[in-house]
Amino acid sequence: MPPAPLAPELAGAAERARLLSAQHLREQAAAIAAIAESAREQARAALEGLDLVALADTGDRSDRGARDGGDAPGGVIDERRPLNPDGRVYVNNIAGNIDVATWDRNEVVIGGTLGSSIEKLELSGDPANLSVVVRMPKRSRVSGDTVLKLRVPATARVELESVSADVAVDGVRGPVKVNTVSGDVGLALASPEVTVQTVSGDLKLRSPSKLTKVNSVSGDLRMSGLQGKLSVETVSGNVELDGGKFSELRLKSISGDMRLDVSLSDPAQINGETLSGEIHMIVPSAQTGVALVKSFSGEASCNGANTVEHQSGRKREYTWGDGRGARVELSSFSGDIRIERK
Repeated sequence: MPPAPLAPELAGAAERARLLSAQHLREQAAAIAAIAESAREQARAALEGLDLVALADTGDRSDRGARDGGDAPGGVIDERRPLNPDGRVYVNNIAGNIDVATWDRNEVVIGGTLGSSIEKLELSGDPANLSVVVRMPKRSRVSGDTVLKLRVPATARVELESVSADVAVDGVRGPVKVNTVSGDVGLALASPEVTVQTVSGDLKLRSPSKLTKVNSVSGDLRMSGLQGKLSVETVSGNVELDGGKFSELRLKSISGDMRLDVSLSDPAQINGETLSGEIHMIVPSAQTGVALVKSFSGEASCNGANTVEHQSGRKREYTWGDGRGARVELSSFSGDIRIERK
């Protein structure tokens, strides 16, 4: 005797789950491909000795010229250049370390040591826009570790690029942008705006930034002090966020877990998506608003709130207080979702 067909509601739920899974996989696969392609292009350009300064600089360099320092391979670096309080400093180091600290002078001091196979340290620009680039010999694929230690005006705009160099920035109050492939990144800032892209390095970020964007493939992300608007995309890295008050959170992951300890403004829009990772969110006990939680095969819970069960799949609606305020939307295909109030 043939088995009885699935009940219509069960068949519908199974089909929705299949479509949801496929949609997530397509979106995340596209994100992975974009990040990986960016990393490959960056590494290829660096290893082939392409002119990355031309991509980073603004304006015509012909009237500014280029001033080289540290010509001897493996030499000690000791350079100074003037920089406006709100000037931009761009640093590119393929492998080694980039350490940036601040002081109250309108100049940049560059110290450290060049790697044994480095051709030279190239400095170019003016007090509004300074570039510091570690140059490899043409067609060389062995860079040696270069250590760069910089002091910059506290309010300067800092932009850093590397392939495998570790990056540390301390005390900067201007916007900060970091792009690295495999180096770890540690940022302790007072910046209003922070952007970080890394492929496999871990990130530790502490800043009161009101506009923050982070992209990663496999590195773990630990962030604290952030507020305002935050966008995070990762593939397999875990996300740990201990923040201030947010008006907008957009978090995407495939298999990484998320732990979010945050306050939410009124109004606020929070979106968190993961395919197989878990989401644990902690909000203040006085928080008001609505939380929509979707997990097909994982468990979902939200304490201190009224619950409304939806018939479509495993969607649940939770209401805190009068339901006004924040709107929280969290979804996972197989991971658990838990919202707590403290």
